[in-house]
Amino acid sequence: MDRQECSFTFPELDPKTDAVEIVCNIDDMTGEQLGHVIDALLAKNALDVSCIPILMKKGRPAYQLVCLAKPADAHRLALEVIRGTTTNGVRFRPCHRLIMEVESYVALTSLGSVRVKRATGHGAVHIKPEADDIVKIADQLDLPFHEVQRTVIKEVFESSSETNI
Repeated sequence: MDRQECSFTFPELDPKTDAVEIVCNIDDMTGEQLGHVIDALLAKNALDVSCIPILMKKGRPAYQLVCLAKPADAHRLALEVIRGTTTNGVRFRPCHRLIMEVESYVALTSLGSVRVKRATGHGAVHIKPEADDIVKIADQLDLPFHEVQRTVIKEVFESSSETNI
């Protein structure tokens, strides 16, 4: 079988919760170029993508690109990484994940309506207001971003007046 047509499977992974990291090191692309690759991978259903600054042999600055994919999408996204970057190959790292349940809703606060994501599980609750909504309110009320964010998070924890999206 042609190596380029070879498909990888990860039967040991739970397709509902687990993932595969697709990893490569890149020392000859700009941040703007990598930003385009990140956006393209996310548009093609990558779960997450990051670029980490690293130092390679002979002191060369580089980036480590990490694309998190569902097991069924790993091969397809790996081919996108190879096509979209200057890397000569990628590594696959199967990952077992512990994830929280996430819900999205609109919270009604004293400052206005804000889209919020709430993650719960494993003894934790995380509240994350949508940054675009925080910016909009901060600009409208001429308040610092961090003050609007702090107020929204506090009120969301205390309030029961959310409407599910």
